[in-house]
Amino acid sequence: MQNRVGRAPLVPVALVHGVGCAAGSLLPSSTWPWWAAALVLGLLSWALVFRQNQQVRTICLWLLLFVAGATAATLQRHPFRADHLTAILDPDPQWLKLRGTVASLPILSGPSDELDKEGDPDSPPSARAEFILDTTDYISPGLPPRPLSGKVSVRTEGSGVGLIEQGDFLEVEGLLIRPSHALNPGAFDPADYLASRRVSASLKTSGQHSWKTVNKPRWSPAPWASRARAYMRRALGEGLGDPVARAVLAGMLYGDRTDFGDDLRRAFRETGTMHLFAVSGQNVAVLAGVGALLLRLFGLLRWRWGVALIPPLWLYVLATGAQPSAVRAGVMASLLLVAWRCDRPLVAPNLLAAAAFIILLTDPAQCLDLGFLLSFSVVASLVWISPLVFNSIKSWSAPDPFLPRELWPAWVSRFEPLRLTILATVAASVGAFIGSAPLSWWCFHLVSPIALAVNVPVAFLASAIVAVGAGSLSLFWVWPTAAGWCNLANAGLVKVLLAIIALGHAVPGGSFHMARPREIWESFGTSVQVLSVGDGQAILVQGSSGVELFDCGSTYQCATAVEPFLRFRGINHLVRLWLSQGDYRHIGGAASLMHAWRIEEIVRTGLSTRSSTLRSLEKDYPARTRRLFAGDIIQTNNRQWTVLWPPHGFPGDKSEEKSLVTLLEIGGARILFANDLGSLTESQLVDHGSAVQADVLVQGPNGNNPGLSPRWLDAIQPQLVLFNGGGYRRHTLSPSQLRALKDRGIPVFDLQNSGTASLSIHQGSIEAKFFASEKRLTLSAKPADAGGK
Repeated sequence: MQNRVGRAPLVPVALVHGVGCAAGSLLPSSTWPWWAAALVLGLLSWALVFRQNQQVRTICLWLLLFVAGATAATLQRHPFRADHLTAILDPDPQWLKLRGTVASLPILSGPSDELDKEGDPDSPPSARAEFILDTTDYISPGLPPRPLSGKVSVRTEGSGVGLIEQGDFLEVEGLLIRPSHALNPGAFDPADYLASRRVSASLKTSGQHSWKTVNKPRWSPAPWASRARAYMRRALGEGLGDPVARAVLAGMLYGDRTDFGDDLRRAFRETGTMHLFAVSGQNVAVLAGVGALLLRLFGLLRWRWGVALIPPLWLYVLATGAQPSAVRAGVMASLLLVAWRCDRPLVAPNLLAAAAFIILLTDPAQCLDLGFLLSFSVVASLVWISPLVFNSIKSWSAPDPFLPRELWPAWVSRFEPLRLTILATVAASVGAFIGSAPLSWWCFHLVSPIALAVNVPVAFLASAIVAVGAGSLSLFWVWPTAAGWCNLANAGLVKVLLAIIALGHAVPGGSFHMARPREIWESFGTSVQVLSVGDGQAILVQGSSGVELFDCGSTYQCATAVEPFLRFRGINHLVRLWLSQGDYRHIGGAASLMHAWRIEEIVRTGLSTRSSTLRSLEKDYPARTRRLFAGDIIQTNNRQWTVLWPPHGFPGDKSEEKSLVTLLEIGGARILFANDLGSLTESQLVDHGSAVQADVLVQGPNGNNPGLSPRWLDAIQPQLVLFNGGGYRRHTLSPSQLRALKDRGIPVFDLQNSGTASLSIHQGSIEAKFFASEKRLTLSAKPADAGGK
């Protein structure tokens, strides 16, 4: 180990500096004066002990590197200017006109024929662009322009958005919104993501007429990245009509995944092959090889190749959006070419550490970026672990080691390079899995053992696809027809790639979700998780009888809240999926869940509805679908479901009138799922003498006939009310509803504000925790016969 570190002195330097950057990124930015003072004191101390023994000097150097990283990270995040965006940002959205420079490569999506040309501003927009705007001033209605600093994430749409280039000076008008934090565990957190990119707000525009280009830079190199990306989009789409092949090629060649469908994204993610779309060293190496071949054809001297290749390689890195993996590969390739030009030897660990150190010097916030961590952990594993694996397996099917090579049969000599290449690929697959598996588990709650097998053939195909794609990019500007031939050949390779991915994805147990240790520990107890899913509903019940899901929200809420939460909890199997009514806000994501999770039984409202989702599920899964009416009971171990509504033959027309109302008795507690009941249905339940008493009431909004009537509350006598009134049509409790709850001393939480309500139940005690507000509440379950019906 001493020899390895001695040959790679930058490894501990990069590690210590990276830890310092992480410390500064995690602590408040207001601590920067303390870090700066510590840096000054450290420099003075190092100067005083410079002539002392080497050990003291080394310790001082490590401390200096650590403090320098922390100081840079806090300084980078602290808003020093008085006109910073955070000074005018209100909690509520506000309409503003901003002006500034496009600071990032625009990410485009939509039809290619609408991206690069202007169309009718009044036509429905289908082309979109997302980019970061570095603001210079803003204009409020009726006021002159005022200076402004800070970055804004802009999402605009309309024909011609492909004409927006990095470096353009734009005027954009729209709704300025403060980024919100996630309301459910495991969900994507927009505020944290934008903060990591030093973005303070987001701006949503309303069409093509909401933005205009004030001027374009004349001598800035920034627009060349946008033009290079547009060139790659056109070249790789030449003669190719298959949208799936176009999406895969765009992702593999320049990291554009905007046209990926959910099924395609899930297949790549669960087979551990999403790394194919992180532009990395393989892409840079292939393009450098093509560039070297062209330079050789043009007769350029070899000692000049390094200097000539660095600028186009960095143009490619910027055209990919400067992804962390691409930047890492660009820095390493540049160092390698410079060392080759200077005839200096390089050690792989030192090269990797130098790349990390340079990136952190320019952008300390990268130290906690997932792409940065995955890129460097995988490459570090390839550098240190893959050679050990290769040395341990290279004897597999090898010729007799005591037999001289001259006496090998001809076919053995011919296939020996192929055997070693296959074994090297296997070793690389093992190394990449070891390097990525911990982060994949911790961040995505996913473990994919099938990746070990799938990545071996995929690696060969990926190399071929990138090489043919590089040929298409080289030929398009002189011979578009030949570029189209290359793309058609690549489309065939993509079909083979997708077939291998589909085969690996279909292997039972090839991948599974796995929670973090804390969530694994919590899963052994009894809990009810009421998610914040707009004005729909999604409730997870977990205990010794398995996991059940009561409704799953709309298609959007299921994809962005419910499915991430299931992965976060490490859930791969559902005993029962309840579909309480036909409203899409409650069950819109059911088809997606049935496709992605193992579900034993579907329980739906017994009454027929007009819902196409319920009809199609009952048709596709007749043996697993079950209808329930009032009086039906499902009991397993310590859990009992009692259906209170709807009765047989009820003539209601509205979806909420036909919805399931169920009482869950679990762990000594009673929880009533009242759906979106109105006051009329509440009265009918009370009049029928239904035993509705519960400790916790979960109820949603009813726009036509508001519920939570005083009579209903008196019958239930809840100690806690959970209300889900968010979504596009924001529902709030009326003054009369709030008064009725307050008069009875019943606390109510709107999940749109408090986030997921986690109810931990143990021997009649209920501990309620709220994800967004971080509030806690402890209740004691009442006996079932206390207080009447």
